[in-house]
Amino acid sequence: MWLFTTLGFHSVVQHRDNAGQVFIRARFKDDLVRLCRRFTIPEDSVLDTPDADYGYRIAIPKKQRIEIARSLAESVDYDNFKTAAHSGDRVKDGALLQIWRVMRKAQKQKGI
Repeated sequence: MWLFTTLGFHSVVQHRDNAGQVFIRARFKDDLVRLCRRFTIPEDSVLDTPDADYGYRIAIPKKQRIEIARSLAESVDYDNFKTAAHSGDRVKDGALLQIWRVMRKAQKQKGI
């Protein structure tokens, strides 16, 4: 599952070796650090995984994943995600805008 939030971009997948846990992965370490700070997850649990698809990850219990997703959904208080997620980081903000454009183009191609 991909999550685009004001904390950053995260990918949530089942932990391959532990059925009771999931990995939350990120391309940018600061996206995971912000998540850790918000949900009192030890920052030193962020693993550097430079040889993997995502450069950073944390392992958490599945139950905590549900609590995090619920909390993030309940905290939406903005009427424009791109504006709320704007970080001032040119690279990350540009990537987010490109994703928006690609999905908008796909919507138009479907005639919607």
